[in-house]
Amino acid sequence: MPAIHEHGGVALALDGIAEVRALAAEYASRGAAGLVSGAEPYALILADPARGALVLARNGDGPPLYYAETAGGVLAASEPGALLAAGVPAEPDEGMVARFIATGACDDTAATFYAGIRRVLPGEVVEIAGGTRTRKPVAARDGAGRFARSVLDAAIGRGRIGVRFGHGLAGAAAVGAALTGPEGRRTLTVYSASFPGLTTAHATHSLLPPLREVLVRMRGELAGALLDPLLPGARRPSWDALAALFGGGQVEAGAVFRRYMVERWLRTLSPARPARRPQRTFEAEAKAGGAQWTRVPLSTEVFSAGDKLPEKVAWYVSECLAGLGRKAYRRARWHVLLAARPVAVVQGRVRPVWEIRPGAAARALHRWARPAAGLHDPWTAQVVVERVGPLRAAVGPAAVHGVRGPRPGGVAVVLPPEEPARVAADVLAALRTALPEEAYATLGGCAVVGAAGVAGVAGELDAALAAELCEDDPLATHPIAVVLSGSPARKGERRNGPARSSRTAGRK
Repeated sequence: MPAIHEHGGVALALDGIAEVRALAAEYASRGAAGLVSGAEPYALILADPARGALVLARNGDGPPLYYAETAGGVLAASEPGALLAAGVPAEPDEGMVARFIATGACDDTAATFYAGIRRVLPGEVVEIAGGTRTRKPVAARDGAGRFARSVLDAAIGRGRIGVRFGHGLAGAAAVGAALTGPEGRRTLTVYSASFPGLTTAHATHSLLPPLREVLVRMRGELAGALLDPLLPGARRPSWDALAALFGGGQVEAGAVFRRYMVERWLRTLSPARPARRPQRTFEAEAKAGGAQWTRVPLSTEVFSAGDKLPEKVAWYVSECLAGLGRKAYRRARWHVLLAARPVAVVQGRVRPVWEIRPGAAARALHRWARPAAGLHDPWTAQVVVERVGPLRAAVGPAAVHGVRGPRPGGVAVVLPPEEPARVAADVLAALRTALPEEAYATLGGCAVVGAAGVAGVAGELDAALAAELCEDDPLATHPIAVVLSGSPARKGERRNGPARSSRTAGRK
């Protein structure tokens, strides 16, 4: 808002075209209703210390004006972001969000998407005095805004107006959602660099593709947002919508896209919302096989299909040992633990949810199976049913069958790796080349560990010992762990991962 003006014992901030003295005089003679008059659009904030009142008003279709009532008083601003920056909690108004998803309606009432923030409507006066709120709507006038909308509607109807986008589909989807309203769908010409893979699009220009086709094209981003929704109570509706969209069933595309928009918005709220599924933690020190061990988890880059897994694992392990120093490995056996998930990813044993069609048995299991069954979603249930049949899927947890569902933010179901013992042996062979001779001499073995437990071992590491070392799932958030005998001293007391030094920097 512009600078504050003082006149007649009141302070007034104005955004728009109006005479401050005249407005102050109208307020003195007619009260709050006098602040809305004339044909020019404006918004104002008036403070009246004598009455202990704050008055907010928008004349006609004046600039936006939002306010929030807090323990310290009333805050007002031209945009919600300013109120959030001032400390207003960024909590969603669940009723407004649900209404928007269902109907697409928004910005037509005093409520906003934020529970603690309200808006002043066009032609409305809001007076807050002594804890009492008074809203005084003024009859809308046929102004320039309505005339501009009628001209826009006419231009769209005659094909005289279009929108140009660069690469990407989100903007086109937004236009598609906006043009679906109470008046029905309107055709808008879209000029685009390209819509790869869309049958209705051309390189130069095209009509807006069907919104459902756009959503299917952006399926990865859509699934990433809706598989683990932040909106309370939205998990089942989101999953049902995704299953219908990917499976060719009946679905209201506009509602799906609006649900996606809400999830994207919720992820931008500040402060950050807590994770829905707290990550498991484990102690670095563990007792297994009657001995004491130290487990060092390693963070890595993301593994991809076709990666040379043994060589990459060997590099990370050798870097870890270089950072820990010779004392960490020269006095006793040490081992390598490898999570089954990256092995399956490299082998291409990952199925995105849009490639899975949950059948009746999977849907029933997902809805009625015990929580311990691990069938958290219909896609995981379908993969388990395909592997072991509905009866075994209902009795044993999904983890027993080696299947892991999508993680938070993930979009795929991961199957158990193929030939895990051979993979473990390949890792040992790669370590023979990557490690110093004295480090390899004390290397015991390698185990591939998955959702069902130890999947395969190689070397002198016993499967039972590997299972004990992984009882608290140290590979839940890290793909590799180095297991050292005892509690060796480490450079700089690094207990959460390897030092990021060169391979030779830690050697003596």
